[in-house]
Amino acid sequence: MPASEYRILSARYGFVSFQTRLEPYEQRMDRCGAVTLEELRLQVADQGLSSMRRVLGLCAGSYRVMTQQLWPGACCPLHGGIGVQMRQLKELRSNGRAGTWSA
Repeated sequence: MPASEYRILSARYGFVSFQTRLEPYEQRMDRCGAVTLEELRLQVADQGLSSMRRVLGLCAGSYRVMTQQLWPGACCPLHGGIGVQMRQLKELRSNGRAGTWSA
C-alpha cells in the first residue's frame, strides 16, 4: 500500500499523513483540547477515507475507541501503554507475524 494511504492519528490535529511535519506538542486524546469524534468524521470524509474496507489501528486506549467508532470493523490488536505496545510489535515482528492481522 502506498504511503499516501497511511495516516497517523494525532490527538491535536486528527488524521495526518506521514509527510506532514508537526511541531512537538503535549496533547492526550482523553484530555480537553483533543480533536473530537465529529472533527475526525469530517476529516475521514474530506480525506476520502470513508470507503476504507480494511483498517489496521496500531493504537490502544482512547485512540482505539476513536478508531473503532469511525470504522467499527477496524482491527486494533494492541493493548496497554506505549511500552507494552512496542514489546508486542517487536514480538510479532520477530515471530514473522507482523503482516498477519486482518480486519
